[in-house]
Amino acid sequence: MSKFISPPISLPKLLTIKQVADFTQFSTRQVRRWIESKKLQAIRYGRSWRIAENDLALFLASLKWL
Repeated sequence: MSKFISPPISLPKLLTIKQVADFTQFSTRQVRRWIESKKLQAIRYGRSWRIAENDLALFLASLKWL
């Protein structure tokens, strides 16, 4: 009987609202506004939110800093 070995999966790192706020140098309230307005994709985990690193990168790339 052969064993099936699956390739390693690369899962995105999940960040808290506080970590995103610290990284972007915006307030946690602003990060929550982005999530509520669906500008920043986030996952509800119990009573807290988690943001995937790749979703944060896409969000930051979409901003216009003019």
